[in-house]
Amino acid sequence: MWSCFRSPKTHEHPEEEEEGFVVNGALLLQELIASCDAKSNPIRIFSAKELKQATDNYNQSRVFRDKYNYILYRGLIENERSVLVKKFGEDDDLYIQQAINEITIASQSPIFTWQAPNPSSIVTGRYTDKCDVFSFGAVLFEILTGNTASDILQAISSQFNAQTVLSPQMVTELYLNANIFQTQEKPEQVKACSSLALRCVKEKPEERPTMKQVTQELRQIKSHYFNNEMTTTVSYTENG
Repeated sequence: MWSCFRSPKTHEHPEEEEEGFVVNGALLLQELIASCDAKSNPIRIFSAKELKQATDNYNQSRVFRDKYNYILYRGLIENERSVLVKKFGEDDDLYIQQAINEITIASQSPIFTWQAPNPSSIVTGRYTDKCDVFSFGAVLFEILTGNTASDILQAISSQFNAQTVLSPQMVTELYLNANIFQTQEKPEQVKACSSLALRCVKEKPEERPTMKQVTQELRQIKSHYFNNEMTTTVSYTENG
């Protein structure tokens, strides 16, 4: 997804070039891998030669942006993959950390989210696993009420504006209880799912369950009520 590259400086000795690459690349990798909880390595490393070819030897026609401390080039890797190459000047050491921060933040930004994105990700620009949990909770709301996410959000916002005493969480719970799909079959299962949905959309991310916990709870709900149905059916057959 993201690319790092060897410093464009000219070094007299290969050892100096390698040292610069280790310093620049290692710091960048460390930041990015840490941002992914060490679960993946979302970075591909290109050599200086590959980037030179991708930008036609840093041709002026490839310049996308020209700033006082760097030039950004449009490039094409292997004639099919578009990349942006940031080339620093001679004093680029001053801007290494800035480049690291930019890519680290960009790597955490959502590329695509469900139509009900987590409010905190909109404010901070960061996307975490708890944002996925929020979006899944919104999906449960749609299933449980039969309403679209935009309609749900509009209704909750209107109720919250009219209720100055109640918290957003309380208004959300009231809305769900008032609009939940009523069914004579498996009412306890619906109630358990609604409880899970409310926890998934809590305002504070740390109060939400993880996706692993959500999955485990859904399996427990399914298993529990499936076993109850089987027990009821067996009892009815024996008594019949």
